[in-house]
Amino acid sequence: MLGFCTLPISQGTRFLLILCLTLPASLAGQGAWMATGTPYDLSTNPYEYRRHECGAEVAHTHNKRTGVLIGGRGGSRPAILLDLNSYPFYLHRGSYAPVELHHIEAVVWRDSLIVAGMGFTGGYPSETPSPNIIAYDAASDSWQILENNIPSARRRGSASAVIDGDWLYFFCGLTNGHQSGWVPWTDRYHLVTGTWQSLPDAPRARDHSVAVVEGRNVYLVGGRRSAVNNGGLHSFMVDSLDVFNLDSHSWSTLPTRLPTPRAGLLATILDNAAGHPEIMAWGGEYSGGVYNIGEGYDLISNNWEPLPSLAGNAHGDQLMKINHDSLVVMSGAYLGGNEWFPTSPEYVQLYAANANLPVEWLSVEARQSGMSVTISWEVEETFVLSYQVERRSQDGIWEPLTEMRTNGNGRQQYAYLDANLPAPGRYIYRIRQTDFDGQSTLSPQVETYIQGPFSVYPNPVALSRGLRQLTVQGDLSFQAVHLYDLQGRQIPIEQSGQQLILPASLPAGLYPLQFVRSGQRPVTIKLRID
Repeated sequence: MLGFCTLPISQGTRFLLILCLTLPASLAGQGAWMATGTPYDLSTNPYEYRRHECGAEVAHTHNKRTGVLIGGRGGSRPAILLDLNSYPFYLHRGSYAPVELHHIEAVVWRDSLIVAGMGFTGGYPSETPSPNIIAYDAASDSWQILENNIPSARRRGSASAVIDGDWLYFFCGLTNGHQSGWVPWTDRYHLVTGTWQSLPDAPRARDHSVAVVEGRNVYLVGGRRSAVNNGGLHSFMVDSLDVFNLDSHSWSTLPTRLPTPRAGLLATILDNAAGHPEIMAWGGEYSGGVYNIGEGYDLISNNWEPLPSLAGNAHGDQLMKINHDSLVVMSGAYLGGNEWFPTSPEYVQLYAANANLPVEWLSVEARQSGMSVTISWEVEETFVLSYQVERRSQDGIWEPLTEMRTNGNGRQQYAYLDANLPAPGRYIYRIRQTDFDGQSTLSPQVETYIQGPFSVYPNPVALSRGLRQLTVQGDLSFQAVHLYDLQGRQIPIEQSGQQLILPASLPAGLYPLQFVRSGQRPVTIKLRID
C-alpha cells in the first residue's frame, strides 16, 4: 500500500510540509506525489490561497515560469503565483480579480495570459452562470474582463475548456447551478476578433468534467449530471470518454470507461514509462466523499493502470503541467469546500524512481545572465559518485554538458556555468546523479529564457478591443522608442519607464518599433496590431 507521514514544521508564519511515501512494487518507477515544502506568508490570510472550484495554468513571463491560480468560490479572489524557476517553489499573492468566478477550467493564451470563462457566480446550489470571460496577465499582475461576450442562450457554468491558437473552446456544463440544466453544448470564442461559434453537441451532457488535449483531439474525462434537487448530486455520474477533433469538429467515444467514476477531478495527459500518451486522472467527488486515487489510460495500448495516489483527497482544482513528466496541484478541497488541501502545493515527477535514493534534491536553480546560464543545486547525499549537467536540445535530446565529482557525504552545493549560448530562447536543464553501483537518478527539471535585447508584450496587440498598453521586456538601457508606419512616418506614442501607450486607433497591420540606444545602432522589432 501507499503510505505517508506528515511532518509540519512551523517558523513564524511559514510552514513546511514533508510527505514520506513508500511505493508498492507494482508502482515502482512511477514516482510519487510529494509536498514541495513550499513556504508562503500566512500573515495576511490563508483563505486567500486555499480555495476550490478554481483554475490553474503555467505562464511564461519575464524569463521565468509562473504557476497561476485564479478564481474559486467565495467572492473576488486574488491570483496566487507559484515561482517554478527553482526548487523548492515559492508562493506569493497577486492582485484581486474584479469579479467572482468559480467552477472554471483555465487556459494559457500567448504565454502569459491566463483566461477562463463559462463559470458560476453566487452560492451553492443556485449559482448563476457568468456572462464574462476573464483574463489575468501574469506579466503585469493585472486583470481584464471581456464583458458580456458569452451569448445569453449559451451561458453555463462548470464547463470544460481548452485553447487552440486564438480560439477558446468550451464543452458541456450546467445552466441552473447544481440543480439541473446540464447540456452537451460545444462552443468556441475567438479571443482577438470576438467571434462566437456554436459547434456540434457532445455525445452526452456532463458537468464537473475536465478537457485534456493530445495532438488534435480533446478528451472529456469524468463528470456527472448534477441534480441536487432531482435524484441527488452524484446520482448521474458520467464514465464515458468522449473525443472532439479540433480540425473536423466531430465527436467520437473511446471504447472504454473511466474505472472510477468521479466529478470535479484533476486530469491531464503525459507520456508514460513506455513513451505513450496517457490520460491520467486523480481525486474527484463521488457519493461517498472525495477520492485521492489515480488511474491512467494508455492511448496506444488501450489499457488502464493504477497511478500513485495524491497525498490527500482533493477535488475542484486544476493540474499544471510544468514539463513533460512533472505536475503541480496548488489547492483543492477535501470535501464540500469545508476542509482544505494541505498548505503546500503537491509536486510529482512521474516514472522516475524517487524512493530510497542516495541523494535528496534540496534545490535546483537555473539563473540567466546575458547569454549564459548558471545551474546550481543543493543536495543531501550519501555515497554519490558524480553529477552530470544535461541540457535539452530543440529536438528533445538531452545533451551532457559536464561531469563533476562529488564533495562527499552530507549537505553539499554545486554550480556549473553554461556560457556563451548560441541564441536567445528557452533552455531546459536537469542533473543526472550516479552512485557507486552505477545506478542513476534525475533532478527536477529547471528552465530559463534568454531574450534578445528587447521585446514588448503583448505582441500582437488587440488595439481594436481597447488594449493600448505595452510592456517593454529585456534590456531597458534605451534612450527613446519610436513607432513608424510602413511609409516611414512616425506615430506619436506615450512612454513611462517600461510602459508604452499606443494611440486609441490605428489600422491593423505591422508597425516598426525602434529602440534608440546611446552609441549603438537602433534595434527595431515588428509590432503587429489586430
